[in-house]
Amino acid sequence: MAWNDQVNDNFSYNLGMNFTNARNEVISLPEGENILDSQKQAGKPIDSYNNVFPTNGIFKDQAQVDATAIKREGTVPGEPIYVDVNDDGVVDGNDFIRTSTSNIPQVQYGIYGGFNYKAFGFNFLLQGQAEAETLVFFDQSGAKPEFVFNERWTPNNTNSIYPRAFAQGDAISGGQIDGTDGFADIYYFDASFVRLKEVELSYTLKSDVIKFADIRLFARGFNLATFFSDIWDLGLDPEATGYNNFRGAQYTPLKTYTLGVNFSF
Repeated sequence: MAWNDQVNDNFSYNLGMNFTNARNEVISLPEGENILDSQKQAGKPIDSYNNVFPTNGIFKDQAQVDATAIKREGTVPGEPIYVDVNDDGVVDGNDFIRTSTSNIPQVQYGIYGGFNYKAFGFNFLLQGQAEAETLVFFDQSGAKPEFVFNERWTPNNTNSIYPRAFAQGDAISGGQIDGTDGFADIYYFDASFVRLKEVELSYTLKSDVIKFADIRLFARGFNLATFFSDIWDLGLDPEATGYNNFRGAQYTPLKTYTLGVNFSF
């Protein structure tokens, strides 16, 4: 959808957008008899996250750990508060769900526009997505994002978004719970974002003025800003398919600036 308007001899503008809402659903699939409705793939999108372990936050202190009857054996402050999904009085590898989201965005959109006023020109492009979640999990030694250190649970930071420091393969705070390939839901972040993808400002010197050629001077910027993104706020890219450590991940988009000249004879 787009709109263009020539207001007068000196001013014109344009504005447009595209929008995609792609949904799918597994209608029927043979599944085990003892699987809970919340664990079934039928009724959920293709590639929706499975083996996600629901939590009620993170244990703030030992008093909260002691006051919680149903928890994983060996739980200490700073670890996830797992939910007993199947109500059997035990928190284990059977207490998972299948979510209604994946790392494939259901909604994608772009908004573009610009104007021309006499010799000046301006154009922009916004890009965004919504209805997606991305795994953000780090447990290996080596490089980690800053938030893993600054925003994790400590005795002085009990309202954290990330559990205490833990080693690779930790049975409670780590992934692969009880031999599954699952993670706690606190490691899945909303992958929505709006990005100022491109901005261009230009000025054109007409050939009838300079007696040579039309000369267009321009300055252009790419990936200038990203808004409304939980993952970007962590220093990561919301367009990445996931962060299971840095395996298969990607660098955040480079912010670049360009100066140029176009000649039209």
